[in-house]
Amino acid sequence: AYDEVYSVTAVDNQDVKATFASFGETVDISAPGVDIISPIPGTFGAGKYAVASGSSMATPFVSSAIALNHARWNGLLSPREAAAGVTGAATNIDAANPLLSSMLGSGRVDFERPLWIAW
Repeated sequence: AYDEVYSVTAVDNQDVKATFASFGETVDISAPGVDIISPIPGTFGAGKYAVASGSSMATPFVSSAIALNHARWNGLLSPREAAAGVTGAATNIDAANPLLSSMLGSGRVDFERPLWIAW
């Protein structure tokens, strides 16, 4: 809920808020976070993969979209401007979450829509 922190929550493959995910006015954007293939660290099976769920699975989608937007503009955007571009290109998911309108941020991060909006 800090201004300098980009808040991400998780949705499933139907854009419905994940049962475990947070929501509220402080959420900036949503991203896939249910049944995501992920590497297993260290002693749990180094070099192997598992299916995992969590906001920790959703956050890398948003981080990578912001990094791509920043790179696309050759570093001319501030991190905040690059994030605003991703937020502006998000897909509205209110219809899939009628009781949570505006509580899941600007929508789901969308790599198919142009992310190259500066602000």
